[in-house]
Amino acid sequence: MKFHPAICLLLAGSLIALAACSRDPNVRKQKYLESGKRYVGKNQYREAAIQFGNAIQIDPRFAEAHYQLAQTLLKMQQWNPAYLELEKTVSLEPQNYRARIDLANLLITGRDVKQAQEQTDALLKAQPNNAEVHAAVANLLAAQENLPAAMLELQKSIALDPNRWESYLALAFLQMRSNQPDAAEASFKKAVAVSPQTLQAQLALGAFYQSRSRFSEAEQQLRHAMELDPGSTEPRAAIARLLLSEGKKSETESFLKQSKKDFPDNSTGYRMLGDFYFATGDLDAATTEYGSLYHDHPKDVQVKKNYIQLLILKSRLEEARNLDDEILKDSPTDTEALIYRGQIQIRQGHPQNAIETLQTALKNDPDNAVAHHHLGAAYDLLGNLNGVPPSACVPSWSRRSVRSRWLKCARATWTAWSRPLPKSSRSNRDRPTAMPCERFRISIANNTPEPKPTPARQLISARRIRSATFNSET
Repeated sequence: MKFHPAICLLLAGSLIALAACSRDPNVRKQKYLESGKRYVGKNQYREAAIQFGNAIQIDPRFAEAHYQLAQTLLKMQQWNPAYLELEKTVSLEPQNYRARIDLANLLITGRDVKQAQEQTDALLKAQPNNAEVHAAVANLLAAQENLPAAMLELQKSIALDPNRWESYLALAFLQMRSNQPDAAEASFKKAVAVSPQTLQAQLALGAFYQSRSRFSEAEQQLRHAMELDPGSTEPRAAIARLLLSEGKKSETESFLKQSKKDFPDNSTGYRMLGDFYFATGDLDAATTEYGSLYHDHPKDVQVKKNYIQLLILKSRLEEARNLDDEILKDSPTDTEALIYRGQIQIRQGHPQNAIETLQTALKNDPDNAVAHHHLGAAYDLLGNLNGVPPSACVPSWSRRSVRSRWLKCARATWTAWSRPLPKSSRSNRDRPTAMPCERFRISIANNTPEPKPTPARQLISARRIRSATFNSET
């Protein structure tokens, strides 16, 4: 079959145009950006981050890609990279006030009050009628313990945008801190009324009821949240914590067994039962459960990591090492896997190798408190405390810096409502060789208002985990 020469020319021209489009960097970077956004919509954050990174590789000055990557990293709780991406966004696009607000809030979370104030001052000058700006100022004032002024800023935020549920929720938390439970309850309820479909507001109200020991109302509220979004694991996690706080351990276990069946393809959902066993100190059941999960979900990296930590605690070091080596083969710079390797090397009596491994981990994540702790433990085993870096957490109970670093990490990853433990003798023979609490990523998130920090002694003993609580990573 022969084509008319004009048709051939038309087809050739179309192919050339398509090829040109595929080579056009502006078209390519936009495709990566849109692809990343689609992944975010599916909660596939790692894939989204890769796509945003591809867009940035094509155009390093693509401010929107930097901002979307920052948002994705925040969702993944990768604070340092998120901070760098927000800084880059603001430098490329100074009028991106949304990025400035996020940057200010992240600085406040990191207790960098001076830099945060610089951002909020600039925001107030540029956007005096922006409700989110006043909310950020309130966060800064709250971090400075100026609660009355912080609440005034939130009232301004509410006046500017009465339908912003986040402002009511933030006000409720400050009212709780100010010992105003009645006012806090009204604010929690207002957040729900303004945005009845918002799961976070519903969960916060349920957590408030729980904090006031109004357990029946709390369960009713949390089950309503579960009906509101049956595909979310958060309400189930909150219900599990509620039941356990009431001493209903068997009921909690049954509830989580059903949740595991309801979420066969959701990592957080099917991990909750194993995390419950871990949090209640039943290491045998936790190890058995995670062994089963690993068999069923061998490609789930978080399952593998949690299983490795349990194997370490059970002194099944060869099994732990083999699984950890698999992770490091695919991801040689994985900080958690490197920390696990360091733990294993310490337990196997190879502190010098552990030091090298943990120093590599700290190059990737300089502020990782768990890596600092184990690095100090490795130097201690060598008997070489003179050569230990100042940043390492040498396990000497008399050093306040060590306890503050443990507490800093603990507050970021754990909350306490559990039974107290007997006091440790704090002698050198009780020196811990593992800090599982900070690295074991628990799937049951905590949504209770203003949690209390866990005492250091409850965090740092690998042999006494029954006081650990449910937590997410997040």
